[in-house]
Amino acid sequence: MARRTGGMERLGALIQRGSSLAAPTEVDTAPMPFRDWEAAVGSRIAARARPLKLERGVLHVRAASSTWAQELSMLGDAITTQLRARGLPVHSLRFRVGKVDPVARPPWREEVRPAPKEAPLPFEVRRELGKIPDPELRDAIAKAAARNLGWQEAEASARPRNAPPPVPP
Repeated sequence: MARRTGGMERLGALIQRGSSLAAPTEVDTAPMPFRDWEAAVGSRIAARARPLKLERGVLHVRAASSTWAQELSMLGDAITTQLRARGLPVHSLRFRVGKVDPVARPPWREEVRPAPKEAPLPFEVRRELGKIPDPELRDAIAKAAARNLGWQEAEASARPRNAPPPVPP
């Protein structure tokens, strides 16, 4: 029986009781976030190679095939330069061939929303747009403004009545 003192329970008793507690089966130990890797090497390479660990200046990378490993080894200097520019102390690369799984994207990234209809522009906006001499630029700005207002109206109608408006990032 666990002895409780002051509303707290001993850690050992908690672990013994909680048989569902276990270490995660997979732990992401990549030496950098995927976004940084993708920014350094480009999305085409990032889809076919993953950094595994950084050890004494050597970045170990898994490549999808021996052809990719060879290609990346020829690009090694450019890749290490990009990685060092992002603050990683990489001096060389070492490749191994293995399965490269696609990156797990958050569910909201896979959501496709249809674009709402363009909203009519207020008189003040149309008046200011009339001052732009270039017709192509004027039309592009008007279209962007109408779409933006359409998004705002769609968001406002989807939000509960008493909810505050979203804070821009």
